[in-house]
Parts: sequence; C-alpha cells; structure tokens
Amino acid sequence: MSSTVDTDPKALPSPTTISEAANIELYDVDGKKVRFGTLFEEKKVVVVFIKTTSIPTTHIFANPDRSLFRLLGMTKETTERTPQGEERKGYVKRDTLWDHVVDFAPAMMKNWRLIGKHGNHGQLGGDFVFGPGPECSFASRMRHTEDHVEIPELMKAAGVEL
Repeated sequence: MSSTVDTDPKALPSPTTISEAANIELYDVDGKKVRFGTLFEEKKVVVVFIKTTSIPTTHIFANPDRSLFRLLGMTKETTERTPQGEERKGYVKRDTLWDHVVDFAPAMMKNWRLIGKHGNHGQLGGDFVFGPGPECSFASRMRHTEDHVEIPELMKAAGVEL
C-alpha cells in the first residue's frame, strides 16, 4: 500500500491513495464489514478519525489494524497536549484527570469489559471531507492529542453553513 508521505498535516491524499483507501474494509457497530469507499460513493461526507469516544453518534466504524489511518498519513503517535504558546481548541474543556474520568465514566460503565482494551494511547487521528466519489477536498491530521479541527471550520470545508 502507498501512503501519504508528505509531512504536511493538511496535505490531501493522492487519487491513488484515495482509491486504495476506498477498498479497505471497516467494521460497523454490528461487526459487519463495510468497504470505506461506500461511505462517500454518492455524497460528500465528513470523516473524523478518533481513537475512542463516548459521544453518541449514528455512524461508528472500526479499523482495528489501523491500515486506513496509516494509508491516509495518520502515523504520528504521541500523548502530548496543546504545545505551549499555541491556543487550545474550543472543544478542549477539561484539564484534570478527574474531569476526564467524569467524561468517560458512563461509557466505561456501559462497556466495562472493554476497559483497558482501547488500543494505543498515543494514536492520533484526523478530519477529512471525502466524496462524492473518489475525491478528498479537505484533510487535517492531528499533531497532538488536542488537535482536531474546530467544527465550524470542518463544516465550512464540507460546504455546510452553520
């Protein structure tokens, strides 16, 4: 498989990379295989790559071997937070370990058998706008753990007015 080798976190994946990515199989919430490309064949979609979440949503897919992450250039692993001198993102509201425990406690209690089985703590994700068809019009790979794109910027990139 090819990979996005450009270190620019905003570099768009090449057409070849998008084509390869479209054929990677993911798992939906029911454990059924879903080809990544089917998510954006006919419409533009916002894809947010995250490690784990307790946020309720309608579409969650898993890529256990992280092949899609690597192919799209999300290879950086770190537990670093917002660097000193860089403004923290608006979605980052918690500062202490206790705040994080309070945030994730409901999910941990609901799925207590999964505690400790959530993979690499340093895995970073990113935010993309794919489609319709084999196109990517926006890419932002995380550089640290608090580096997802702000929602207004991501929605603007997707052509959605807030």
